[in-house]
Amino acid sequence: MSFMMKIRFYLFLFIATISIICCKKENTFEDSYDSIYSVWSLTTDIQHTKNTEYQPVDDRYPIVLSFTSSNQICGYHDANSYEGYYSTNGKYLTFKNISSTDVSDNKWYINYLNNLQCVYEFETSGPDTLILVAENNTNRLVFLSKNKFHSNVDSIYSYFPICKTDSSNIVNTLHGSWVLIYVETSMPNPEHIDKTSLCILPNDSIYGKSGNTNYYGKCRINGNSISVSINYDNNNTSHCFADYIERLTSTTTYNVYNDSLKLKNGNDFSLLEFTKMSK
Repeated sequence: MSFMMKIRFYLFLFIATISIICCKKENTFEDSYDSIYSVWSLTTDIQHTKNTEYQPVDDRYPIVLSFTSSNQICGYHDANSYEGYYSTNGKYLTFKNISSTDVSDNKWYINYLNNLQCVYEFETSGPDTLILVAENNTNRLVFLSKNKFHSNVDSIYSYFPICKTDSSNIVNTLHGSWVLIYVETSMPNPEHIDKTSLCILPNDSIYGKSGNTNYYGKCRINGNSISVSINYDNNNTSHCFADYIERLTSTTTYNVYNDSLKLKNGNDFSLLEFTKMSK
């Protein structure tokens, strides 16, 4: 190889190396604990239910559940009250020795009392929502903090002795009073979205993959607010994927903490949760 050819070869190699380095640098994510720009892997399950039961429209008395101490519960609906005990084991919750007054009541309340006989996995979606998922996946009870309920519960039950919470004798996140807002019943086995990824780029482009379906779109980020629009390239998609896209495009706010991303809606309910795949 002649001297001039060697010069040209090394010059070409130098330019190619610089180009690769610059390209990598240009596409690097803003890598920090509080950055949404990264590649994320879905960690929550997408579940479908056959029935969602809401309180009858002609029933103005919400069902209230209060965790009054570290092992006692109390609650009421219309003219009935109930009480009992509970215990927790990690994320699991068991109700015991529940007794209720026997004034005639509607099916909504009776089903609720029957549902309490299950062992539940409990979780909080933000500070104002409590979700109890039955261990056998037959039902899910969703509560809203009494302070956030659309009506003043205490005024509705002004004639009733309200359950008092002993704040000095509570050692878990269940403490306080909750109002039942709906019940999901006849739950089948959970459907998982396997290998679902979400990539958010600094130019606010979005792309990802779920199973055999690729999707892409745009997002608008302002502070911790976010709006998402999505397209996907496979019309033969599952209900599970459609549910995922519906939740993704319903997102209004987000929260990043270390390697966790939570996408939430306007009521601060957590819609989807992800863990970071790359740093």
